Amino acid sequence: MVDQMATIFIVCNDNLDYYATMSDGVHVDYSGALYNNGGDNLTLEQYVTAKNAKLAQDRERLAEYPDILKTVSKDIFKTQLMGEAEFHKKYDAHQRAKYLTPVKEITEARYWEMLEVLPPLSWGRNNGVESFFMSEAITHCIRSQFGKYAGRYFEKTIDTSDKTTWMSQEELSALCEVASNE
Repeated sequence: MVDQMATIFIVCNDNLDYYATMSDGVHVDYSGALYNNGGDNLTLEQYVTAKNAKLAQDRERLAEYPDILKTVSKDIFKTQLMGEAEFHKKYDAHQRAKYLTPVKEITEARYWEMLEVLPPLSWGRNNGVESFFMSEAITHCIRSQFGKYAGRYFEKTIDTSDKTTWMSQEELSALCEVASNE
């Protein structure tokens, strides 16, 4: 059961990249501006009806572009309601699965380009690894991390709120060892 006093998250077609909220437990936030010509916010039922009409309109408009049409959902617009804690837990897991990447070796030029393009975050040295985070997040707390170790350069997409995802000396050392054995 979703607490009606808290913000309710509406997840669209099981895709956590597309969600809306109901702060009052009845009306979909900002839906009046998007689907009701700037009028009152819509109830959930009205919102689903408006989204399904928009989906049908999009499919009709894109009929002459089959390659693009393949990317538009064929399903009717479905929703799932969840509370804030449940949403954030699922959303964070979804973002991590979508964006986190293993460490990879990069060129010195790429390392310096990323170091100089924006002010770096948390630039420092730890256990022989010089590293920094991009100041611009990919999403939420997902950022690119760049590192220099043993004269080589590396990149990894990490969760800044979870140090277990950060580059480590052990990880880079193992990568360097594998590369030297090839």
